[in-house]
Amino acid sequence: MSASKRQREEPPVCGEARSTEKSPGDSSEQPEASSEPGWRVSHSGDGVAALCITPSGCVALGLHAGPIVLLSEGGGGTRRLDGHTGGTLALASGKRGFVSAGADGCVRVWSLDSLTLESAHSLDGGTRGVHGALVDTIAVSDDLWAAASGRCVCVGAIDGLLLDQLRLGPQPHAVDAVCWVGGDRGGLGEPSAQAQRLAAASFGGVTLWRRVSVTASAAPRFEVVSALPACQASPLAPLSFDGWARALAAAPCGGWLAASASLAVDEPQHVRLWRMADGADFVCAGHAGQVRALCWSRDSRLLVSCSGPIATLWRFRPGQSGPAGTAPQRLEGSGATLTAAAFAPGDGHLACGASDGSLWCFAVSATGAAKGAGTGPSRRVWRAEGAAHGDAVEHLAWSSSGALLIACFTSGLVVGAPLRAFRSE
Repeated sequence: MSASKRQREEPPVCGEARSTEKSPGDSSEQPEASSEPGWRVSHSGDGVAALCITPSGCVALGLHAGPIVLLSEGGGGTRRLDGHTGGTLALASGKRGFVSAGADGCVRVWSLDSLTLESAHSLDGGTRGVHGALVDTIAVSDDLWAAASGRCVCVGAIDGLLLDQLRLGPQPHAVDAVCWVGGDRGGLGEPSAQAQRLAAASFGGVTLWRRVSVTASAAPRFEVVSALPACQASPLAPLSFDGWARALAAAPCGGWLAASASLAVDEPQHVRLWRMADGADFVCAGHAGQVRALCWSRDSRLLVSCSGPIATLWRFRPGQSGPAGTAPQRLEGSGATLTAAAFAPGDGHLACGASDGSLWCFAVSATGAAKGAGTGPSRRVWRAEGAAHGDAVEHLAWSSSGALLIACFTSGLVVGAPLRAFRSE
């Protein structure tokens, strides 16, 4: 496939599941006593492979050992669900339920109210493990789930009534990431309409499917988007380029799609941006190596990419062509590699986790320079009490109230850290 040449920016069968309540004497999943603010639980024998926050405020943890653990925002009220044999590798939450996927080749849909299994779907294709195909990439819209399965994307309904499973593809290459993209009505700072497009990333670019039936009484159908006005027409990947797209992040407003990408396996990655209105693409360069985290603020005005010890903020303003022509803001913590990032509700703070186990919080602004570029009070750090140096942060998410930052470490330690626990450094 030919690379698009557009305007670029170069800145410096599934088993039955059950749920059980953990007994108070099971200390492995009870908040530990600690002198530090917040809470902590340890899954040192399991390790955490996935994290998400449900709309009801539960903290959902997918463990490498298989179970799904649910905690209240305060770290208590533990419930354990039989997740996936061989490991629960992915979690995603929507308005109607949360979805899990794992090493047994299954996608499971769970009720948000009763925390019971609503439906289970077996997927074929992809890398095979001991227990089945490894499914570690899922995305959820208001009413549908999507999961990468080898060179195909499988789509199902969360309520399970209209659609058992729909298979899109195959693609020329394995699908590395999937993402729902919102409708076009939302501008910067505004929520998008219901997601009507599905994006799948692989070698050669990003393929788009458009949802062509959206009524409540009709089963969803999809058609490939063959071309966008600013893109060279391609039968499979209208957002094409010569390289790998490893991860996808869609702006909540629906206007932009970002991907961490590289032209070769051993080359530093960059961030590639597509404007969804016409397919115009931009390149955000200047990363030292692998882009390990890529996420948007809720108002779609900020995009952060983490590479090496630097978190780079890209600003989007109404009436402008994305971040083109503006200098990005670079934020740095301890000098260790940044491995995860998450914007707080309200978008006033950006949290980053590092390979040395430190958590950093920067005060940021969409309208001006980031406040946390220096070493003043706007750049604050938190280190878990008793955590070993080098216990890297693997997953980050803010609680639904925004009062706690939930962090999962390589060792299986999970902490809930309040903003007041962070100290200037």
